[in-house]
Amino acid sequence: MTTAVLSALFFTIHHVIGLAAYFDWRATILCSLGVFIAGAIWSWCYLNYCSIWPGYISHVFADIAIFLIGWQLIFA
Repeated sequence: MTTAVLSALFFTIHHVIGLAAYFDWRATILCSLGVFIAGAIWSWCYLNYCSIWPGYISHVFADIAIFLIGWQLIFA
């Protein structure tokens, strides 16, 4: 369990750099919470299934959802 939390923490730190470049601190904190939860879930998936594929596939769907929301915010 500790490895999943540490993995999620490093996954979040990696994303905070990008988030902070585009958003204020409140949005960065809120988005970082979502990134941490997703990272913890993907770490749990890896530990349970001993494969990167469940996390990889769900990450693709998460990215698609984020891109669609961004497109709506920018162009709609």
